[in-house]
Amino acid sequence: MRRKKAGIIKHQTPIISGDEKPIVKAIIQEKAKENEAIFIDATTLSTPYETDLKGKYQRKNQRVVLALVEALRGQKISISEESVKAGLLNVQQNTNFLGRWFEFSQHPLTICDTGHNQAGLEEVFAQLNEMPQFKHIVLGFVNDKKIDEVLRILPPNAQYYFVKPSIHRGRHPQDYENLLQEANISYQIFDEVNKGYNAARQHCRENEMIFIGGSNFVIGDFLEKNLERKK
Repeated sequence: MRRKKAGIIKHQTPIISGDEKPIVKAIIQEKAKENEAIFIDATTLSTPYETDLKGKYQRKNQRVVLALVEALRGQKISISEESVKAGLLNVQQNTNFLGRWFEFSQHPLTICDTGHNQAGLEEVFAQLNEMPQFKHIVLGFVNDKKIDEVLRILPPNAQYYFVKPSIHRGRHPQDYENLLQEANISYQIFDEVNKGYNAARQHCRENEMIFIGGSNFVIGDFLEKNLERKK
């Protein structure tokens, strides 16, 4: 899979990598060399600027952005420091980008994140584990998701609400309930995202929090039903 993704590298076109894994970095460097492409390692850069994207993993993405800016400057494209700072501080406003560690509400604290592959979920759950509140976690997946791998990294100290995304590829939690039982977690099952969210809200006490994630389609369903209502 890593080699297939590295196949997008084009001849003599600079490639910027933000992946910290040595094996991934080595594959990309190898492909870059084959294509006579300059390899730029973004992981070595510092991140001195603030951004309105709050997930800790966004620091990695910010390094890639800064490396890209430097590469474009090297091609005589003028980008000021003021533009970089303003852009990073106003990503959501400028792009209407929602869903990555998006704070939907403060009362109760409700966070959405579209991280859905294993690496993305590991980053998201690690940040959740740093938060002291008891958590009500609404999760849903599509058919190709390896549920057993996700269940191994679920945050402890949480009540779970497994939901079915409305997309035709959305997987009903009943299909993998045997895995939920084996995981020895406290959970409920719902056939719609909003039903799971409403149950989480009902059970969420003061000083507890809600997290919604597992799939882009889960966040899409949730925001479609609730974003306008919030406004």
